[in-house]
Amino acid sequence: MNRAFGGFSTTIYVENTSGQALAAGAVSLAYYDNGGASVGAGDSSPPLADGAVWVISQRNGHSFADGSAGSGVLKASDRVTAFVNQEIPVGDGSAYNGVPGFALGDTVYAPTILNNAYGGFTTGVGAMNAGEVTSTVAVNYRDQNGSRYGSDSGRPLPPDAFQPTYQGFSHLMPGFAGNAILTSDPGTPIAAIVNELNSSGQFLTYAASIEIEKKLYAPIILNHAYGGYSTGIGLQSLDGYAPTATITYTGFVGDSSTQQTFSQSVPFPAGGSTGVYNGAATNNPLPPGFHGSATITSDQPVLAIVNEVRDGADYGTSYNTVAGGAIAVRLPLVENAYNGFSTGIGIENVGTGSATVTIVYRDPNSGATIGNGPTLNLAPGQFAGVYQGPGGDGGVPPGSRATASLSITNPWDGGKLAVIVNQQSSSSFMSYTGQ
Repeated sequence: MNRAFGGFSTTIYVENTSGQALAAGAVSLAYYDNGGASVGAGDSSPPLADGAVWVISQRNGHSFADGSAGSGVLKASDRVTAFVNQEIPVGDGSAYNGVPGFALGDTVYAPTILNNAYGGFTTGVGAMNAGEVTSTVAVNYRDQNGSRYGSDSGRPLPPDAFQPTYQGFSHLMPGFAGNAILTSDPGTPIAAIVNELNSSGQFLTYAASIEIEKKLYAPIILNHAYGGYSTGIGLQSLDGYAPTATITYTGFVGDSSTQQTFSQSVPFPAGGSTGVYNGAATNNPLPPGFHGSATITSDQPVLAIVNEVRDGADYGTSYNTVAGGAIAVRLPLVENAYNGFSTGIGIENVGTGSATVTIVYRDPNSGATIGNGPTLNLAPGQFAGVYQGPGGDGGVPPGSRATASLSITNPWDGGKLAVIVNQQSSSSFMSYTGQ
């Protein structure tokens, strides 16, 4: 986006995670409009040291005209990781991860779809035809009980074309809360994000996903913690399967250093969806001040996303749950009071054994080490929160940004990591997933 949809612009962060230096032009970014036509000159990377980050603003004159939006295709000669910030001056922003080809499908799922629900939230779906032939993408709605609520089907989309669908303009009744299944005809891969917005300016984003699993992980779960932050979990089931999900929470309460575990059982209908608000005053297993993570286990495959909000604040964020972990995770952006933003990372050991975790911060231009975070010792399911901002771990110099790499030094024990990065300013709250 270039000052589109009321003033939102995007910035893409691309980290070279190949293990070697990349020559100039090794990474390219092409832009496409709603009709799939190439837009602008596109962007080509400078030389990138291993661990260096290329930052591309869509306001640099190489992409969309002022006030316009579309899609982007990132190509690289070697391994990179990328995410997108969506920002507006003096307002809440949002973020999402770039979607690799293996995570695309001709059917993708959106667990939370809204029209003026949950305090005024309405969703917008941005879908892209990521295939090689023209296809029509339909957004098929289900209510929380699994009943079909029709669909929005746009015009035929050429390859790389972008289709926005706003649920406030659809046939969904005000107050609708449910889910959606996006399908393509003929079956081409779909890349899609879902934006959740309300009238006070809160802006949350997650990706429509193919991660339908019996076990999912949510690295950050809160009940009025860290100054009033709480989370809500959105769950979706498939047609024909009525699951019962067990959510096991592991974390800490207030300033206590004693890990505690809580759980709850959540049944919901086939094809339906449900929301679990971790900040609720009643029917909530988590005590106030809880900060930790969750493991969602179900007898049938489910999907899930997590929303993070703060009491009385006009900002919020969202992230996709994680289906599996890794022994090493890269974070292209962490900040310590940089342009008003500081970051905190939520880490969950999603493996079967213990994990000793090291955190290394690197200069985003040279890839050179500039600091270290604490060494963490995490049991299976255990949570750790690490803050890079003022008063945090001290690994990122004040007023600067960096990259971070998290590594398990005892991988033979079976530990695995799932990591979420929260970016916070006085008016904006954005999240992306470590890769």
